[in-house]
Amino acid sequence: MCASIAAIEALGDIASPNSARKLQTLLGDSRWQVSAKAAAALGKVSDPSSVPLLSAALRDANFWVRRNAASALARIPEGHEALY
Repeated sequence: MCASIAAIEALGDIASPNSARKLQTLLGDSRWQVSAKAAAALGKVSDPSSVPLLSAALRDANFWVRRNAASALARIPEGHEALY
């Protein structure tokens, strides 16, 4: 698990369209730790195409996924509306 979390963080630091697509896929992972970290990393990437997925993650069963999705949406100008 630790290696995958580090890889997710690295994808967020890269902040490219390719990393955004991979993080969007990881947002749907069945492990909440992976989904939560992917949501946080998507906020760093700040790709507007992530807004619908992050908005859906606001309804996730896990608190940390919801929290990180909200934080990510706050970092993406196009995501602000989803928070209201």
